[in-house]
Amino acid sequence: MRMNSLRELDDLAGRIRLHQQSDKRVALIVEGEDDVIVLQPLLDSPIFPAGGRSLALKASARLLAWGRKGHVAVVDRDFRPHQLEVDGAVAPLAYEGRDLESMLIRFGVVSQALRSFGEPAKLAEFGGADALIERCCAEAESVARIRCYSLDHRLMLPFDRVAVTAFVSWPDLTLDEERYCQALIAKTELSLSAEELSNEASRITIDEFGPRGKDVIEILSKGLARGLLKLSSGVKSKDALGSLALAASAFRLQSSAWFKELELELEAKTVHV
Repeated sequence: MRMNSLRELDDLAGRIRLHQQSDKRVALIVEGEDDVIVLQPLLDSPIFPAGGRSLALKASARLLAWGRKGHVAVVDRDFRPHQLEVDGAVAPLAYEGRDLESMLIRFGVVSQALRSFGEPAKLAEFGGADALIERCCAEAESVARIRCYSLDHRLMLPFDRVAVTAFVSWPDLTLDEERYCQALIAKTELSLSAEELSNEASRITIDEFGPRGKDVIEILSKGLARGLLKLSSGVKSKDALGSLALAASAFRLQSSAWFKELELELEAKTVHV
């Protein structure tokens, strides 16, 4: 199929359409490079990182608008179910849990990485790897409630510009929620107090998918920086844990019901390439 312009070559949907002129395999659209690292060794399909959730959904929507159904999009699950819709088309496949990291936590991959490479004495102070993960998940739920409140009330709080680790204390790994709220509000023009934001968010009940795994890892990284993980000099704690978890994920992921669902989705789309 002829491309309309050179600009279209820079568009992900356009690149996938061009790629499938010579490669008749179903394309997999994901958010970023971590998704590629985890999924590519397990799949024969070509994988295209979009550079973000919204870009992945837009690429899928554009392909569907062209009548190109030979792809599957895998994205993080946001805090509202309707946000998985793509212009009324069939919803993409979401990770089990809130995101890729959340799914790896649920599969026990992160706990196993801690048990394998953590400092036993320090882990024991938290009751072991599983108890440590549970503690970080509980603190991350506070962040999840603030995220939900921001979405519900269209506050557009700049979560990407405020590092949650700056508000996590050591050694108890407790989030100072009010200070965190204050930091978020300070980067906006909202006439809202930190106490009000914290109180209103606390009334929200998080659904069964839990907090973002990325937020859990951020909180956990505070402890990793204090010696919970055996690190070589100069290696960042969060990056180290992420690499270990990703490397350990293959076996547990491949045997999961979620992965079987992904394989079925890819197989069902082969007739459309």
